[in-house]
Amino acid sequence: MRSGHHWWAANLGLAAMVVGFLFAPHIGTRSAPVTATGGSLFALGAFAFVYNLWRTFDAADARHRASSEPPRPVRSLPTIDS
Repeated sequence: MRSGHHWWAANLGLAAMVVGFLFAPHIGTRSAPVTATGGSLFALGAFAFVYNLWRTFDAADARHRASSEPPRPVRSLPTIDS
């Protein structure tokens, strides 16, 4: 999924859930598929958001590992016996 698709999926899912909840008192259980579809779409958007975060952090870590900078030397702290 592209980076903005999770936003659209989550917001459209939320809107569908609201419509399902609003129509529930008037049409009864026939609003359940609308509410369930909205919930599924919202969950898909949430999972896509987490996936996008994971891919972004993984790419940044890979760029950091592949950089041409030599690793910094590790300094040890002075101790009492040194």
